[in-house]
Amino acid sequence: MNHHHNTQKSFSASESGNVFILVAFGLFMLVASVAVAVDMTRAFLLHSKAQSALDAALVAASSIAHRGISHEELLARATNFRDANFPVNYMGTTFNTFNVAFDENTGKVSGNLTVHYTPIFAEVLGLADQNFLVNVSGEVTRVLGRDLEIALALDHTSSMCAPLLCTGGACNNAAPCEGTKANSRIALLRDGVKVFFETIQEATDATIDSDAKVLYSYIPFNHDVKINNKVMHKGASYLPNILGLREASKPILDAMDDINIEDEGNTNAAKGLAWGWRSLRRPDRNLFTGVSKHEFADHPKVAGDEDTIKALILFSDGINEFTYYDQESARVIPICNPDGCKEPFTDWRNPLPGANRGTAHANANMEALCTAIHKEGIRIFPIILNQDSSSPQFAEIRRIATACAAPAATAFYPTTAAQLRAVFRQIARELINLRITK
Repeated sequence: MNHHHNTQKSFSASESGNVFILVAFGLFMLVASVAVAVDMTRAFLLHSKAQSALDAALVAASSIAHRGISHEELLARATNFRDANFPVNYMGTTFNTFNVAFDENTGKVSGNLTVHYTPIFAEVLGLADQNFLVNVSGEVTRVLGRDLEIALALDHTSSMCAPLLCTGGACNNAAPCEGTKANSRIALLRDGVKVFFETIQEATDATIDSDAKVLYSYIPFNHDVKINNKVMHKGASYLPNILGLREASKPILDAMDDINIEDEGNTNAAKGLAWGWRSLRRPDRNLFTGVSKHEFADHPKVAGDEDTIKALILFSDGINEFTYYDQESARVIPICNPDGCKEPFTDWRNPLPGANRGTAHANANMEALCTAIHKEGIRIFPIILNQDSSSPQFAEIRRIATACAAPAATAFYPTTAAQLRAVFRQIARELINLRITK
Protein backbone atom coordinates (compact mmCIF):
# COMPACT_ATOMS: atom_id res chain seq x y z
CA MET A 1 0.00 0.00 0.00
CA ASN A 2 2.81 2.32 0.77
CA HIS A 3 4.36 1.49 -2.55
CA HIS A 4 1.09 2.38 -4.30
CA HIS A 5 0.92 5.63 -2.36
CA ASN A 6 4.44 6.55 -3.38
CA THR A 7 3.67 5.74 -6.97
CA GLN A 8 0.58 7.92 -6.88
CA LYS A 9 2.52 10.70 -5.18
CA SER A 10 5.25 10.46 -7.78
CA PHE A 11 2.67 10.57 -10.56
CA SER A 12 1.08 13.68 -9.04
CA ALA A 13 4.45 15.39 -8.83
CA SER A 14 5.16 14.46 -12.41
CA GLU A 15 1.77 15.76 -13.50
CA SER A 16 2.39 19.05 -11.63
CA GLY A 17 5.75 19.39 -13.35
CA ASN A 18 4.14 18.84 -16.73
CA VAL A 19 1.51 21.45 -15.98
CA PHE A 20 4.22 23.87 -14.94
CA ILE A 21 6.10 23.22 -18.17
CA LEU A 22 2.94 23.68 -20.21
CA VAL A 23 2.08 26.90 -18.38
CA ALA A 24 5.61 28.20 -18.77
CA PHE A 25 5.60 27.26 -22.41
CA GLY A 26 2.23 28.89 -22.85
CA LEU A 27 3.42 32.05 -21.15
CA PHE A 28 6.53 32.02 -23.30
CA MET A 29 4.45 31.62 -26.43
CA LEU A 30 2.13 34.37 -25.26
CA VAL A 31 5.04 36.72 -24.61
CA ALA A 32 6.62 35.74 -27.90
CA SER A 33 3.40 36.26 -29.83
CA VAL A 34 2.89 39.66 -28.22
CA ALA A 35 6.50 40.51 -29.01
CA VAL A 36 6.06 39.41 -32.62
CA ALA A 37 2.87 41.45 -32.92
CA VAL A 38 4.61 44.50 -31.49
CA ASP A 39 7.61 43.88 -33.74
CA MET A 40 5.44 43.59 -36.84
CA THR A 41 3.84 46.94 -36.03
CA ARG A 42 7.24 48.44 -35.31
CA ALA A 43 8.72 47.06 -38.53
CA PHE A 44 5.82 48.51 -40.51
CA LEU A 45 6.27 51.92 -38.89
CA LEU A 46 10.02 51.84 -39.46
CA HIS A 47 9.56 50.88 -43.10
CA SER A 48 7.03 53.67 -43.66
CA LYS A 49 9.21 56.21 -41.84
CA ALA A 50 12.33 55.16 -43.73
CA GLN A 51 10.55 55.33 -47.08
CA SER A 52 9.23 58.82 -46.35
CA ALA A 53 12.69 59.96 -45.24
CA LEU A 54 14.28 58.57 -48.40
CA ASP A 55 11.64 60.16 -50.63
CA ALA A 56 12.21 63.54 -48.98
CA ALA A 57 15.97 63.14 -49.39
CA LEU A 58 15.66 62.29 -53.10
CA VAL A 59 13.30 65.19 -53.78
CA ALA A 60 15.71 67.55 -52.01
CA ALA A 61 18.67 66.18 -53.95
CA SER A 62 16.80 66.48 -57.24
CA SER A 63 16.28 70.21 -56.65
CA ILE A 64 20.03 70.82 -57.04
CA ALA A 65 20.96 67.95 -59.36
CA HIS A 66 22.51 69.08 -62.60
CA ARG A 67 25.49 68.34 -64.79
CA GLY A 68 28.74 68.97 -62.98
CA ILE A 69 27.38 68.80 -59.42
CA SER A 70 29.59 66.76 -57.11
CA HIS A 71 28.35 63.56 -55.52
CA GLU A 72 29.45 64.93 -52.14
CA GLU A 73 27.19 67.98 -52.49
CA LEU A 74 24.28 65.84 -53.63
CA LEU A 75 24.75 63.38 -50.75
CA ALA A 76 25.14 66.14 -48.17
CA ARG A 77 21.81 67.72 -49.14
CA ALA A 78 20.08 64.34 -49.20
CA THR A 79 21.54 63.45 -45.79
CA ASN A 80 20.23 66.65 -44.22
CA PHE A 81 16.69 65.85 -45.33
CA ARG A 82 17.03 62.18 -44.37
CA ASP A 83 18.05 63.14 -40.83
CA ALA A 84 15.27 65.71 -40.57
CA ASN A 85 12.67 63.06 -41.40
CA PHE A 86 14.30 60.03 -39.74
CA PRO A 87 16.29 61.25 -36.70
CA VAL A 88 19.40 59.37 -35.64
CA ASN A 89 18.57 56.51 -33.17
CA TYR A 90 14.88 56.75 -34.02
CA MET A 91 13.16 53.90 -32.13
CA GLY A 92 16.58 52.50 -31.28
CA THR A 93 17.70 52.14 -34.90
CA THR A 94 21.01 52.81 -36.61
CA PHE A 95 21.72 53.61 -40.26
CA ASN A 96 23.33 50.77 -42.16
CA THR A 97 23.64 52.09 -45.72
CA PHE A 98 22.53 55.24 -47.52
CA ASN A 99 23.20 55.86 -51.20
CA VAL A 100 22.11 58.59 -53.61
CA ALA A 101 22.99 58.85 -57.31
CA PHE A 102 22.11 61.19 -60.17
CA ASP A 103 21.92 59.99 -63.78
CA GLU A 104 22.63 62.94 -66.07
CA ASN A 105 21.28 61.13 -69.12
CA THR A 106 17.84 60.32 -67.74
CA GLY A 107 17.45 63.10 -65.16
CA LYS A 108 16.73 60.51 -62.45
CA VAL A 109 17.88 60.78 -58.84
CA SER A 110 17.79 57.34 -57.18
CA GLY A 111 18.84 55.93 -53.83
CA ASN A 112 18.37 53.39 -51.10
CA LEU A 113 18.34 53.43 -47.30
CA THR A 114 18.96 50.48 -44.97
CA VAL A 115 18.20 50.74 -41.25
CA HIS A 116 19.29 48.22 -38.57
CA TYR A 117 17.03 47.47 -35.63
CA THR A 118 16.66 44.82 -32.91
CA PRO A 119 13.15 43.32 -32.56
CA ILE A 120 11.75 42.58 -29.11
CA PHE A 121 11.28 38.88 -29.94
CA ALA A 122 14.98 38.68 -30.84
CA GLU A 123 15.89 39.91 -27.37
CA VAL A 124 13.51 37.37 -25.84
CA LEU A 125 15.17 34.59 -27.83
CA GLY A 126 18.68 35.86 -27.22
CA LEU A 127 19.19 36.87 -30.84
CA ALA A 128 19.89 40.55 -30.22
CA ASP A 129 23.22 40.32 -31.98
CA GLN A 130 21.61 39.27 -35.25
CA ASN A 131 21.16 41.73 -38.15
CA PHE A 132 17.56 42.76 -38.70
CA LEU A 133 17.27 45.30 -41.51
CA VAL A 134 14.66 47.52 -43.08
CA ASN A 135 15.58 48.35 -46.65
CA VAL A 136 13.81 50.90 -48.87
CA SER A 137 14.61 52.35 -52.27
CA GLY A 138 13.20 54.96 -54.64
CA GLU A 139 13.83 57.38 -57.45
CA VAL A 140 12.73 60.84 -58.56
CA THR A 141 12.56 61.90 -62.19
CA ARG A 142 13.18 65.57 -62.88
CA VAL A 143 10.50 66.83 -65.23
CA LEU A 144 10.22 70.54 -65.97
CA GLY A 145 6.47 70.67 -65.85
CA ARG A 146 6.17 74.47 -65.89
CA ASP A 147 7.44 77.34 -68.01
CA LEU A 148 9.65 79.96 -66.39
CA GLU A 149 9.68 83.70 -67.17
CA ILE A 150 12.37 85.76 -65.49
CA ALA A 151 12.84 89.52 -65.58
CA LEU A 152 16.34 90.76 -64.71
CA ALA A 153 16.09 94.40 -63.56
CA LEU A 154 19.73 95.44 -63.07
CA ASP A 155 21.20 98.67 -61.73
CA HIS A 156 23.63 100.25 -64.24
CA THR A 157 24.31 103.56 -62.50
CA SER A 158 27.76 105.22 -62.48
CA SER A 159 28.72 103.59 -59.16
CA MET A 160 28.65 100.23 -60.94
CA CYS A 161 32.01 101.27 -62.46
CA ALA A 162 33.57 101.32 -59.00
CA PRO A 163 35.41 98.47 -57.27
CA LEU A 164 33.29 96.39 -54.96
CA LEU A 165 34.47 97.74 -51.62
CA CYS A 166 35.00 101.42 -52.41
CA THR A 167 33.19 104.11 -50.41
CA GLY A 168 32.33 107.78 -50.76
CA GLY A 169 33.57 109.89 -53.63
CA ALA A 170 35.77 107.12 -55.03
CA CYS A 171 32.62 105.22 -55.97
CA ASN A 172 30.86 108.22 -57.45
CA ASN A 173 33.85 109.26 -59.56
CA ALA A 174 34.64 105.84 -61.06
CA ALA A 175 32.64 106.38 -64.26
CA PRO A 176 32.85 106.27 -67.18
CA CYS A 177 33.71 102.62 -67.78
CA GLU A 178 33.04 99.72 -70.08
CA GLY A 179 31.18 96.65 -68.95
CA THR A 180 34.35 94.57 -69.11
CA LYS A 181 36.35 96.80 -66.75
CA ALA A 182 38.27 94.47 -64.43
CA ASN A 183 37.02 94.23 -60.84
CA SER A 184 34.21 96.71 -61.45
CA ARG A 185 30.78 96.04 -60.00
CA ILE A 186 29.26 95.79 -63.47
CA ALA A 187 31.77 93.06 -64.41
CA LEU A 188 31.08 91.20 -61.16
CA LEU A 189 27.34 91.52 -61.78
CA ARG A 190 27.77 90.05 -65.25
CA ASP A 191 29.66 87.11 -63.73
CA GLY A 192 26.80 86.51 -61.30
CA VAL A 193 24.19 86.70 -64.07
CA LYS A 194 26.26 84.26 -66.13
CA VAL A 195 26.29 81.82 -63.19
CA PHE A 196 22.51 82.23 -62.98
CA PHE A 197 22.03 81.38 -66.67
CA GLU A 198 24.41 78.42 -66.47
CA THR A 199 22.67 76.97 -63.40
CA ILE A 200 19.26 77.22 -65.05
CA GLN A 201 20.58 75.68 -68.27
CA GLU A 202 22.38 72.82 -66.51
CA ALA A 203 19.21 71.95 -64.66
CA THR A 204 17.15 72.16 -67.85
CA ASP A 205 19.59 69.88 -69.67
CA ALA A 206 19.30 67.32 -66.89
CA THR A 207 15.59 66.70 -67.34
CA ILE A 208 13.52 64.57 -69.67
CA ASP A 209 11.20 67.43 -70.65
CA SER A 210 12.58 69.79 -73.27
CA ASP A 211 9.26 71.49 -73.98
CA ALA A 212 9.08 73.60 -70.85
CA LYS A 213 10.58 76.94 -71.82
CA VAL A 214 12.76 79.38 -69.90
CA LEU A 215 12.50 83.00 -71.07
CA TYR A 216 14.48 86.02 -69.88
CA SER A 217 13.95 89.76 -70.11
CA TYR A 218 16.62 92.36 -69.36
CA ILE A 219 15.85 95.76 -67.83
CA PRO A 220 18.97 97.89 -67.37
CA PHE A 221 18.12 100.99 -65.33
CA ASN A 222 19.55 103.97 -63.52
CA HIS A 223 16.91 106.61 -62.73
CA ASP A 224 15.05 105.37 -65.80
CA VAL A 225 15.28 103.10 -68.88
CA LYS A 226 15.66 103.10 -72.66
CA ILE A 227 13.14 101.37 -74.93
CA ASN A 228 13.80 100.70 -78.62
CA ASN A 229 16.47 103.44 -78.61
CA LYS A 230 13.99 105.90 -77.11
CA VAL A 231 15.30 107.41 -73.89
CA MET A 232 12.59 107.66 -71.28
CA HIS A 233 14.42 110.45 -69.45
CA LYS A 234 17.53 112.49 -70.00
CA GLY A 235 20.57 110.81 -68.46
CA ALA A 236 19.54 107.28 -69.41
CA SER A 237 20.87 107.49 -72.97
CA TYR A 238 23.92 105.30 -72.31
CA LEU A 239 21.79 102.38 -71.11
CA PRO A 240 21.23 99.32 -73.29
CA ASN A 241 17.68 98.88 -74.56
CA ILE A 242 15.25 96.83 -72.54
CA LEU A 243 15.23 93.35 -74.06
CA GLY A 244 11.88 91.57 -73.99
CA LEU A 245 11.37 87.94 -73.07
CA ARG A 246 13.51 85.55 -75.10
CA GLU A 247 15.03 82.13 -74.72
CA ALA A 248 18.60 83.14 -75.55
CA SER A 249 20.67 84.53 -72.68
CA LYS A 250 23.69 85.54 -74.79
CA PRO A 251 22.26 88.90 -75.97
CA ILE A 252 21.87 89.93 -72.34
CA LEU A 253 25.47 89.04 -71.47
CA ASP A 254 26.69 90.74 -74.65
CA ALA A 255 24.81 93.93 -73.76
CA MET A 256 26.37 93.93 -70.30
CA ASP A 257 29.81 93.52 -71.89
CA ASP A 258 29.27 96.28 -74.43
CA ILE A 259 27.81 98.90 -72.10
CA ASN A 260 29.65 102.20 -71.63
CA ILE A 261 28.44 103.54 -68.30
CA GLU A 262 28.60 107.33 -68.04
CA ASP A 263 28.86 109.55 -65.02
CA GLU A 264 25.22 110.58 -64.86
CA GLY A 265 21.96 109.24 -63.55
CA ASN A 266 20.87 108.17 -60.09
CA THR A 267 19.39 104.96 -58.72
CA ASN A 268 15.64 104.47 -58.86
CA ALA A 269 14.89 100.81 -58.24
CA ALA A 270 11.17 101.51 -58.59
CA LYS A 271 11.72 102.15 -62.31
CA GLY A 272 13.52 98.82 -62.68
CA LEU A 273 10.68 97.09 -60.86
CA ALA A 274 8.01 98.79 -62.94
CA TRP A 275 9.51 97.94 -66.32
CA GLY A 276 10.54 94.47 -65.21
CA TRP A 277 6.93 93.86 -64.27
CA ARG A 278 5.72 95.13 -67.63
CA SER A 279 8.15 92.82 -69.46
CA LEU A 280 6.33 89.88 -67.85
CA ARG A 281 2.83 91.08 -68.80
CA ARG A 282 1.07 89.94 -71.95
CA PRO A 283 -0.36 93.35 -72.99
CA ASP A 284 3.13 94.89 -73.01
CA ARG A 285 5.19 92.21 -74.75
CA ASN A 286 5.45 94.06 -78.06
CA LEU A 287 6.89 97.20 -76.46
CA PHE A 288 10.34 95.63 -76.24
CA THR A 289 12.94 94.52 -78.74
CA GLY A 290 13.99 90.93 -79.30
CA VAL A 291 10.66 89.21 -78.69
CA SER A 292 9.83 86.50 -81.22
CA LYS A 293 6.22 86.92 -82.28
CA HIS A 294 6.02 83.42 -83.67
CA GLU A 295 8.08 80.93 -81.69
CA PHE A 296 6.87 82.33 -78.36
CA ALA A 297 3.42 83.41 -79.39
CA ASP A 298 1.99 82.19 -76.09
CA HIS A 299 4.42 84.25 -73.99
CA PRO A 300 4.32 86.02 -71.72
CA LYS A 301 1.64 83.92 -70.08
CA VAL A 302 -1.22 85.68 -68.37
CA ALA A 303 -0.94 86.33 -64.66
CA GLY A 304 -2.06 83.37 -62.60
CA ASP A 305 -1.30 80.77 -65.28
CA GLU A 306 -0.63 77.62 -63.23
CA ASP A 307 1.75 76.30 -65.90
CA THR A 308 4.05 79.31 -65.63
CA ILE A 309 6.32 80.63 -62.91
CA LYS A 310 7.10 84.35 -63.10
CA ALA A 311 10.02 85.89 -61.23
CA LEU A 312 11.63 89.32 -61.07
CA ILE A 313 15.24 89.69 -59.91
CA LEU A 314 15.98 93.25 -58.80
CA PHE A 315 19.65 94.19 -58.35
CA SER A 316 20.88 97.52 -56.97
CA ASP A 317 24.03 98.86 -55.33
CA GLY A 318 22.57 102.10 -54.03
CA ILE A 319 19.71 103.74 -52.22
CA ASN A 320 16.74 105.10 -54.15
CA GLU A 321 16.91 108.61 -55.58
CA PHE A 322 14.95 110.73 -58.05
CA THR A 323 16.59 112.72 -60.83
CA TYR A 324 14.89 116.11 -61.09
CA TYR A 325 14.25 118.18 -64.22
CA ASP A 326 13.78 121.91 -64.25
CA GLN A 327 11.44 121.94 -67.25
CA GLU A 328 8.37 119.94 -68.12
CA SER A 329 9.72 119.45 -71.66
CA ALA A 330 12.72 117.53 -70.29
CA ARG A 331 10.45 114.81 -69.02
CA VAL A 332 9.54 112.17 -71.56
CA ILE A 333 5.94 110.96 -71.53
CA PRO A 334 6.04 107.23 -70.81
CA ILE A 335 4.71 104.48 -73.04
CA CYS A 336 1.74 102.91 -71.32
CA ASN A 337 -1.12 100.60 -72.10
CA PRO A 338 -3.93 102.08 -74.22
CA ASP A 339 -5.85 102.86 -71.04
CA GLY A 340 -2.90 104.72 -69.50
CA CYS A 341 -0.50 104.03 -66.64
CA LYS A 342 -2.56 102.49 -63.90
CA GLU A 343 -1.86 102.54 -60.20
CA PRO A 344 0.40 102.21 -58.34
CA PHE A 345 2.67 104.15 -60.69
CA THR A 346 0.46 106.55 -62.59
CA ASP A 347 3.20 109.09 -63.36
CA TRP A 348 6.23 107.23 -64.68
CA ARG A 349 8.12 110.45 -65.33
CA ASN A 350 10.73 111.82 -62.97
CA PRO A 351 9.50 114.84 -60.98
CA LEU A 352 10.10 118.52 -61.31
CA PRO A 353 12.00 120.22 -58.45
CA GLY A 354 8.84 121.64 -56.92
CA ALA A 355 7.12 118.27 -56.78
CA ASN A 356 8.47 117.54 -53.30
CA ARG A 357 9.36 113.99 -54.23
CA GLY A 358 12.71 112.64 -53.08
CA THR A 359 14.15 109.39 -51.79
CA ALA A 360 11.25 108.77 -49.44
CA HIS A 361 8.78 109.01 -52.30
CA ALA A 362 10.91 106.71 -54.47
CA ASN A 363 10.91 104.20 -51.62
CA ALA A 364 7.15 104.49 -51.32
CA ASN A 365 6.78 103.82 -55.05
CA MET A 366 8.97 100.74 -54.69
CA GLU A 367 6.83 99.36 -51.87
CA ALA A 368 3.59 100.04 -53.73
CA LEU A 369 4.90 98.33 -56.85
CA CYS A 370 5.98 95.25 -54.91
CA THR A 371 2.51 94.94 -53.43
CA ALA A 372 0.92 95.15 -56.88
CA ILE A 373 3.39 92.67 -58.39
CA HIS A 374 2.76 90.15 -55.62
CA LYS A 375 -0.96 90.26 -56.41
CA GLU A 376 -0.16 88.79 -59.84
CA GLY A 377 1.73 85.90 -58.27
CA ILE A 378 5.16 87.11 -59.40
CA ARG A 379 8.07 86.31 -57.08
CA ILE A 380 10.53 89.13 -56.39
CA PHE A 381 14.17 88.45 -55.48
CA PRO A 382 15.85 91.73 -54.40
CA ILE A 383 19.67 91.82 -54.28
CA ILE A 384 21.19 94.85 -52.54
CA LEU A 385 24.97 94.96 -52.96
CA ASN A 386 27.66 96.37 -50.71
CA GLN A 387 25.61 98.73 -48.58
CA ASP A 388 26.71 100.12 -45.23
CA SER A 389 24.55 98.20 -42.78
CA SER A 390 24.98 100.86 -40.10
CA SER A 391 23.45 103.72 -42.10
CA PRO A 392 19.77 104.70 -41.76
CA GLN A 393 19.47 104.70 -45.55
CA PHE A 394 20.60 101.08 -45.73
CA ALA A 395 18.26 100.09 -42.91
CA GLU A 396 15.35 101.58 -44.88
CA ILE A 397 16.24 99.98 -48.24
CA ARG A 398 16.83 96.68 -46.46
CA ARG A 399 13.39 96.89 -44.86
CA ILE A 400 11.79 97.59 -48.23
CA ALA A 401 13.73 94.84 -50.00
CA THR A 402 12.78 92.30 -47.36
CA ALA A 403 9.13 93.31 -47.66
CA CYS A 404 9.33 93.11 -51.46
CA ALA A 405 10.63 89.55 -51.27
CA ALA A 406 8.10 88.24 -48.76
CA PRO A 407 6.37 85.91 -48.54
CA ALA A 408 7.34 83.80 -51.56
CA ALA A 409 11.02 84.68 -52.00
CA THR A 410 14.12 85.99 -50.21
CA ALA A 411 16.08 89.25 -50.20
CA PHE A 412 19.89 89.07 -50.36
CA TYR A 413 22.65 91.41 -49.17
CA PRO A 414 25.98 90.16 -50.58
CA THR A 415 29.22 92.04 -49.88
CA THR A 416 31.75 89.97 -51.85
CA ALA A 417 32.04 88.69 -55.42
CA ALA A 418 31.79 85.10 -54.19
CA GLN A 419 28.63 85.89 -52.24
CA LEU A 420 27.10 87.57 -55.28
CA ARG A 421 27.71 84.50 -57.45
CA ALA A 422 26.33 82.27 -54.69
CA VAL A 423 23.18 84.41 -54.48
CA PHE A 424 22.48 84.10 -58.20
CA ARG A 425 23.09 80.34 -57.99
CA GLN A 426 20.71 80.02 -55.03
CA ILE A 427 17.94 81.97 -56.77
CA ALA A 428 18.34 79.79 -59.87
CA ARG A 429 18.04 76.63 -57.79
CA GLU A 430 14.96 77.91 -55.98
CA LEU A 431 13.28 78.59 -59.31
CA ILE A 432 14.37 75.20 -60.67
CA ASN A 433 12.87 73.46 -57.67
CA LEU A 434 9.54 75.22 -58.24
CA ARG A 435 9.48 73.95 -61.84
CA ILE A 436 10.16 70.30 -61.14
CA THR A 437 7.38 67.73 -61.26
CA LYS A 438 8.60 64.80 -59.19
